[in-house]
Amino acid sequence: MEASTDISVVIPCLNEEATVGRVVEKTLAALKGTGLTHEVVVADNGSTDASRARAADVGARVVDASHIRGAGAATRIGASAARGRWIVLIDADEEHDPGEILKLIEPLRAGDAELVLGSRYKGEFLMGASSFWNRALGTPVLTALLNHFFGTKITDCNTGFRAMTRESFERISFRENGFEFCSEMIARAAMADVGITEVPITQHPGPEARVPHLRRWRDGWRHLKIILLYAPDRVLLRPGLMLLALGLLLFVPQIGGRVEWGPIIMDIHLMILGALFLTMGLEMSGSAVICASLAQEPVVPSGRLSRKLGRFFHLERALLMAAALFFVGLAVDVVVVGISAAQGFQGLAEPRLALVGTVGMGLAVQLAVHSFVNAVILQHRQATSNEYRRD
Repeated sequence: MEASTDISVVIPCLNEEATVGRVVEKTLAALKGTGLTHEVVVADNGSTDASRARAADVGARVVDASHIRGAGAATRIGASAARGRWIVLIDADEEHDPGEILKLIEPLRAGDAELVLGSRYKGEFLMGASSFWNRALGTPVLTALLNHFFGTKITDCNTGFRAMTRESFERISFRENGFEFCSEMIARAAMADVGITEVPITQHPGPEARVPHLRRWRDGWRHLKIILLYAPDRVLLRPGLMLLALGLLLFVPQIGGRVEWGPIIMDIHLMILGALFLTMGLEMSGSAVICASLAQEPVVPSGRLSRKLGRFFHLERALLMAAALFFVGLAVDVVVVGISAAQGFQGLAEPRLALVGTVGMGLAVQLAVHSFVNAVILQHRQATSNEYRRD
């Protein structure tokens, strides 16, 4: 949609009749006389009280967002219907002060950022605003994970007071329907190289009788899940490569027998542990490559490593390597069986060699299966892409 006004203030709403009218009034009062054209859009998520009427009576444009439930869905639908070149998101429960809207708009006007977060940690939590656990544990932990995985430098990932350009809203294109859209928006903004900054804001306590829509543990898990799902390189590939390296370190030196490094003795029990690490590492690394192929867009900036590995271990190369590894492992195990037969099968002969052969065949099968699944996914995407091009 082409922008026809300067500022659109979007207010997602679900049964907020006690406060939504005042939020709209305060918003219009804050923007009056600024010289900026503006509108207030209330995205109603299926209210069963008088919220819609209260908002419309004081000058808001009410958009029906009841067909998909959730704070994220209401926000997305409302922002999509907005006509402004700058889009401001603010909650309907009076926890944020509309008088601070211009503070969020200023970095957008100056071209210093494309997404502005109102940070309560740089500002202030008034007495009774936000629960202790959300304020002291939940939001800081999720914010730290986003900063670590996506390279952002923010202090408040869960703020409900945000502003962005229309172009950045379209580039971010968040999809989650629940409160987890707050974390998703930041992750996708980082992926799309959207410039993010923060300004200090004050959070006020909501109405005492109001029942919060947020469910701490359920919604906290949904935030965490989104962060992890958007970062397969960090969650799978890097730990997987570390396990592969550690597995090789424990496994390879002992192929010829136990190893003594001063007081440290590496015997077959550590070799078995190394075999486990090798198996786990290959599984995690291969799964990360598959995740990168499944994604319809870059997963995270560091996801490039997964895609590079996927291109290097293309189907033909991976199958040749897997076949070589499998038959070497099989040959080793045949030798072990031959030695055992010569000894009348009196227990397992050459347990280290037996482990080498067995692990080699297991890793070969993993490599072949992962490369095959990856090739199927890439083939399907290529066929789909060609179909679209023909249309």
